[in-house]
Amino acid sequence: MDKRIFLLIALAASGCASDTARFEKEGVAYGVTEGPFRGRWWSYYERGRSFLDGGFYAEAQRDFETALNERDLDQRWARTYGLHFTAQYFPNRELGVALYHQGAYEEAATRLESSQAQQPSARAEWYLRETRKKLSEGDTVAPALSFEGEHPTSLSTRTATLLLRAEDNTYIDTITVDGRELNIGAPARAIDTSATVTIAPGINTIAFRARDVAGLETESAWQVYGDFDGPAVSLDLPATLPGVLEGTVSDRAGVTRLTVAGVSATLSESADGQRFRVALATPDLAQPLVCIAEDALGNTSTIPLPADRLKVADARLAAVFAPLVTLAQPAAESTPKVTLANLASGQRYLREEIVVDIEIEAPAGVRSLTLNESPVDVLPVRGSQRLSRRVALPKAGPVAMIAVLEDQQGNRVETRADIERVLTDVEQLSNRLSLAILGNIWEGPNRVAQAEETFIADELNRVLYDEGRFDLVARDALPEVLTEQELAAAAGSRHGASPLRDIVPAEMMAVGLVRKDAESVEIILQAISLETSQLMGYADIAGRANTREELRALVADLALRFLQEFPRVQGQVASVRGADTAISNLSQRDRVRPKMKCLLFRQGEEIHDPVTGALLGAPAEVIAEGWFDGVTPTLSTIRLPQGQAAIEVQDFVITK
Repeated sequence: MDKRIFLLIALAASGCASDTARFEKEGVAYGVTEGPFRGRWWSYYERGRSFLDGGFYAEAQRDFETALNERDLDQRWARTYGLHFTAQYFPNRELGVALYHQGAYEEAATRLESSQAQQPSARAEWYLRETRKKLSEGDTVAPALSFEGEHPTSLSTRTATLLLRAEDNTYIDTITVDGRELNIGAPARAIDTSATVTIAPGINTIAFRARDVAGLETESAWQVYGDFDGPAVSLDLPATLPGVLEGTVSDRAGVTRLTVAGVSATLSESADGQRFRVALATPDLAQPLVCIAEDALGNTSTIPLPADRLKVADARLAAVFAPLVTLAQPAAESTPKVTLANLASGQRYLREEIVVDIEIEAPAGVRSLTLNESPVDVLPVRGSQRLSRRVALPKAGPVAMIAVLEDQQGNRVETRADIERVLTDVEQLSNRLSLAILGNIWEGPNRVAQAEETFIADELNRVLYDEGRFDLVARDALPEVLTEQELAAAAGSRHGASPLRDIVPAEMMAVGLVRKDAESVEIILQAISLETSQLMGYADIAGRANTREELRALVADLALRFLQEFPRVQGQVASVRGADTAISNLSQRDRVRPKMKCLLFRQGEEIHDPVTGALLGAPAEVIAEGWFDGVTPTLSTIRLPQGQAAIEVQDFVITK
């Protein structure tokens, strides 16, 4: 052999050995690819990420720049050659990360901004935040935080959506509402966002905070009264009918209407509320003897006139009303009494909200009234009165309704009704999407301990279970062993879920992709249909996870982002086209997407309690299951499998 050729081979071998040693840390080789290095953009990108994992930032920078020369668009599912794809291709983002670690913050920010514009990701968002923190060191100006639109002082709705605007001379880092951090995306100089808050009965103080990347904060608050009470009504009794019926009515929102037996009363201001007066003629008494009072927020109190405190003066009506309506004097009792007039222990409600009618007898006057420890507005100087409160029953199970009354002399009495919230057929867990959380795939060499891997899966299961959005498949119902290769095939291929269809008892599976570098962890959660192998949902999160609590916070944020991919929204069928197609009023604004599953159901008749007359709710029967085929800004098309019950206009539709 020619000595020169032998020398070149020897030098090349020596150089390879030297390069390998130079890109090793703690026995792990970096700057490597899984398969042969093909000298194409995808090979440079893969090798660049390997360099980045090991902290070889200059080498990573060169590889990402080379990849960008061939393909400069950040995207998911980038085609490499033939029918081959790479699930993640983010050269702008990864170049920005490499530049960040080398202290080139201006250039890093430019690359990360490009990545966010092309294909947003949590990893680019997090590194852009860290980059802008570096660029904003020394800032002394706190951000400005303002409310947009109307923000009333009283509401009768269970939730309120608030529009917020935060501005800063550098960049807004976070916006929190009542301690909950909003998902605002990457830091920006001005951010317009919205937050939906829960309104409880009584005074609600909603706290807001904006923080910029330099750590400077501005706080504000909105105080709103949650008014779910109908007006308190006290009748001047005994009374004679036909004739004039008078009384006092009060409500903090103001009384807008009061009728008795369908006849409108006149209202006038008084020291303890509003006085009302209504003249009832003989024909009026043919109507139900009910007083209905409504406040300015739409809350109502419905009060049957007490039959034992009325006298029928018209001889023609006396025979009709005598069994029910006679003149009686109130019992001479000094102890107060409170009654939940329309509730009875054992009632089972199908409703998410009920009306509780409260009847008070307090000869000494009322000092306070609470329902389940929440204050209720009353007429202090009136001994006999009735009012109502709307109460939310969001979850299934037993509910104790406890009213506590204290009179002006300090006497306390309590009454209780034990009722139950029952789920309709539509609300049953079995009629929600079944989801199997299969585990995590680790990318790159920097794996965490097995305990951390288990913690991620367990914490994800816990948060999703608490939210109740999915029918989660129990761990013991899943295959004992699913190799990382099987999971990788399912998550990394557009048809990879097909082999798991027969062994995973769920409609959807969730697989996590986890990658750890020197400073952060990135977790991607993909939901894949086990019926079609289509990607149904995608959520990601990135940040520091050096402690268990940091990791817990990341996983909780990831779970909430994942839930946003599957909104539980309800609409109605607008038209039916043949046996297999329906048009609904759910649309893009409701965040429904093609291939999402839905249920079609029919509402039954309202059920009344035979004793108290309380509205217990209406049963809902699922009549078909389908999927959204097309979704526009104003409507959606639903496809229905053959053999299901016929759909009718005004049937209801809800995402599964």
